[in-house]
Amino acid sequence: MNPRVLGLVLSIVGIGIAVATGIASVTIPEVRCFLKLECKVDKPYNFRLLVVTEESKALEGVEVFFIPSDIPPIIERTNSDGYVKTTLPKKGDIEVKLSKDGYETLTRTINLDIEERTRTFRLKKVVVSPTPPSDGTSPPVPPEKKCERTKGNYTLEEYYGEILVNRTFKKPDKRLKISTTNPYSVVCKIITNTGSLNFIYAIPDDSQLKKVKVSLYLDGKLSKSVEVNRGSLVPLSVDSRNISNYSMDYTVEDDETNPDGYLYMFTTSN
Repeated sequence: MNPRVLGLVLSIVGIGIAVATGIASVTIPEVRCFLKLECKVDKPYNFRLLVVTEESKALEGVEVFFIPSDIPPIIERTNSDGYVKTTLPKKGDIEVKLSKDGYETLTRTINLDIEERTRTFRLKKVVVSPTPPSDGTSPPVPPEKKCERTKGNYTLEEYYGEILVNRTFKKPDKRLKISTTNPYSVVCKIITNTGSLNFIYAIPDDSQLKKVKVSLYLDGKLSKSVEVNRGSLVPLSVDSRNISNYSMDYTVEDDETNPDGYLYMFTTSN
């Protein structure tokens, strides 16, 4: 190719690249602002939230889920004064969910464009009352058992809140605090045998725990083991016909650190 023609072609290509770069630059909000063109840059927004009871008393330890539309949820907990502070990437509408043991879960959508730096929410206590079946018959009798803890410093406790598992809210009914140095074991005598044992386990997305191994023994013999990973729901079911005793071992499997946290349970037959 003629050197003059080649030089002309390269010049045209260079000009095209420069023009394209300039167009792309002025579409970036920061560049448009620098050039004093019309611009809008989202600025981080400091936000504070107060959670109280119906009697206006501060609630500590409330899990607060900030759920923007375009980024993963931000999870915080209220302090001893009932406050929680966070920095959100921008203003606009955002969904907020509040959860605490013994209280009703509250979900609200708030508009951060309204200049109100502190929002107050009230949580109602859970009122547990038995609901009779619609057909008028007696409610089913749950399996009867007697259990005794054989290892661990904590006990299985009732739980009335919600947890976030794989970006989905779930409502377990029990939870167990556990750590690498504090495993948990329980032995149960079956008094009324319904023929099966069914459990569902979960570790929340924001837990320090990465993995917990659950082993189920029937009359002293290992029947089944499952691994529960963070952010997952794991079922465990076995046939318990002709079985008089069962035991459960819960062990945190993490050799690098010594995390502690809660393993949550959804009990369907116990």
